[in-house]
Formats: sequence, structure tokens, C-alpha cells
Amino acid sequence: MSRLELLGRRKSRCVCKYCGGALTFKRIAFSDYGDARSELYCPACARIEFGTEPEIYASAAAFVDRFGFNYFPELDESEQSRRMNIAKVCEIIAWGDRGAGLLSDEGYTVPVRQTDLGEATVFSARDLAEEDAP
Repeated sequence: MSRLELLGRRKSRCVCKYCGGALTFKRIAFSDYGDARSELYCPACARIEFGTEPEIYASAAAFVDRFGFNYFPELDESEQSRRMNIAKVCEIIAWGDRGAGLLSDEGYTVPVRQTDLGEATVFSARDLAEEDAP
């Protein structure tokens, strides 16, 4: 798969990890290599952005808002620092999910169910086996 195909697929399913907004293609002019001239771009944030899965963004935003997570304590609390914290948590969640084999370049490798992010759900192997049983 070419880089442009990868970006096209990400554009259709991913969101900006800073604001959760839709991504577009942006042509950049500092490369003679065709694939390197296009990037994903968030028009709301005015930044080049590779994006994140919408489920990851929702979880990260809920985590930052609920627990007051602040990776950047040296910055004043503002909407900008909130967005930076959400983006950092997105990176952490994606890293963990990728390491566990749950996330690939094509998105999640398993079905993902979005739950009420204010509630915790604990699954055991038995619960999962019963759920799959006819």
C-alpha cells in the first residue's frame, strides 16, 4: 500500500488528536517526492496531523477532563494545554494498544465497543467465552 493510500484510509476513519475534528489533505511544496507532498491536516487546529482513532480520542478526552491529567504542568491551564494533554494521552493509549496487538495501521484489529467512559468495565476470560457462546 502506498503512503497516499494509507493517508486516504486514515483520513476517512481518524480524527485530529488535538481537537477531535475531521482531517483533510494538505499539499505541501517542500519536496520533489510526490508522496511526501501531501499530508493529513486539521483545518480547525491549522496543523499537520497524522490523526488518531475516534475511540482513542474520546477515551483520552474523558481521561484528561475527569482526572485533570496534566503532562505539561509548566504551561498555564488553557484550551491549548488541554488539547496538548489529550494528544499526549492519545499517543499513550495508541502505543499501548499497538503493543498489545489491538491496533495496526488499518485501525483496530478487534471489534471495539465504546462504553460510558465514566464507568469501568472488567472482563475476565470466562465473561468473554460466555459472550461468544451461542
